[in-house]
Amino acid sequence: MPADRFELELREALRAESAIAPVTMSAAQLRERAGARPGLAWRVPGFGRPWLPTGAVIVVIALAAGLIFGPLRPGVGEPSASPSPSPSATSSASAPPSAASSTSAPASPVVLGSSGSAVVVRANGDRLDALEWRVDGTWRAIAAVPSLASVLGGWSFDGYHEIAVSDDGHLAIPVARGPAGARETRLAILDLARPAEPAVLLAMGSPAFLGDGTLVVLSAVEDGVVLRYAPPYTDAGVALALPSDVSVTGPAGNVTTPLSLLPDDAGLLGLRTHRDAAGQATWPDELVAITWDGSVREADPAVQPEQITGADRLVDHAGRSAFVQDPHTTPTPAFVAQAPAEQPVVVGSPAVTTNAWRPAGRELAFVDDGMLKVWDGSSSSRTIDPLPMPADGSFIAGFTEHAVLVIHDGTTWALPFGECLRCGGPSGHLDGLPVRVLP
Repeated sequence: MPADRFELELREALRAESAIAPVTMSAAQLRERAGARPGLAWRVPGFGRPWLPTGAVIVVIALAAGLIFGPLRPGVGEPSASPSPSPSATSSASAPPSAASSTSAPASPVVLGSSGSAVVVRANGDRLDALEWRVDGTWRAIAAVPSLASVLGGWSFDGYHEIAVSDDGHLAIPVARGPAGARETRLAILDLARPAEPAVLLAMGSPAFLGDGTLVVLSAVEDGVVLRYAPPYTDAGVALALPSDVSVTGPAGNVTTPLSLLPDDAGLLGLRTHRDAAGQATWPDELVAITWDGSVREADPAVQPEQITGADRLVDHAGRSAFVQDPHTTPTPAFVAQAPAEQPVVVGSPAVTTNAWRPAGRELAFVDDGMLKVWDGSSSSRTIDPLPMPADGSFIAGFTEHAVLVIHDGTTWALPFGECLRCGGPSGHLDGLPVRVLP
């Protein structure tokens, strides 16, 4: 006689389970399950595969299951061959644990990716995806928050800015609630390994993670205050008040690297402004290191900051800052590179809107009058991308080893050095915000 539906379910359950590990059941348990038509199998939280209770008498191994029940269905117990860059096409094998699993099963460790790849955060309705974009243009799903509404508790995701991700998969994102004019903002901390757990809400600010998971936030509430939060980020932060003449924000127009961290996690880098006898600021600023005990000292510009996006430097390897000269004090202002006590070097026009130094501090990328250019310390700069970019909507988001990541017109592009987008080469389209470039 042909097997009934329940018998087929039993076979399917054993097939799927044996693809993962040996299935162990007693004879009594097997007879009980075979005789109980409703509710044969249930699911192990977080895996989405049928599970049967264990015993000590009968061991059904994967080989035996294959011989008795036939070959596995394609895809059962196996990951997707090539993850799609579209969040909606992410395979179930790459999906994060379900809501039920966050408290009943250990969280799977989050692996951000391989060296040189970019971690991209992308919102798709109520879903938030973290993906790895590799330099060869391929994608891998890292993790996802299936429902932001369920973990934010009345707050909503507030756009692609001021986002950070830790090595172990904690994500800091801006959130907001309330009508215009009375809008409240916070920094929400999500755990990609436990995407159904409620977010931890902190005062708004610019975030960055240290190697040990400590969250560093430049407060948007208290001017000149940096806060440090230890995991799990539920205790009050340890405050560090910055001197009034020191700023720790990154270059103007570079929205994704607000903080520059010392490579040993002992503090952060900043710029000290000097003033003349009349109290007017003099340019350029001096690079300084601020340690967590509050001390401030002159910093060596040759030291490479901790890599976050690759656009982490405040100055180049020789201590030169890049800025547009003040038209009130300079008859013919320009975009220049200048170190303290040195003459400025003209790099571009005063129309430059965004700039960032490459990790080694020997090349400067900037958008000048809608064109993406690179200056390597010589007398002139070269154009990477001749395609016009909106002057008010272009931001340098970071660097991979061979490309500059640029957000323009709401889209992120990876543009290879020495090549232009129109010329081909390993350029790519990143539909989301690159928040980390892995060293």
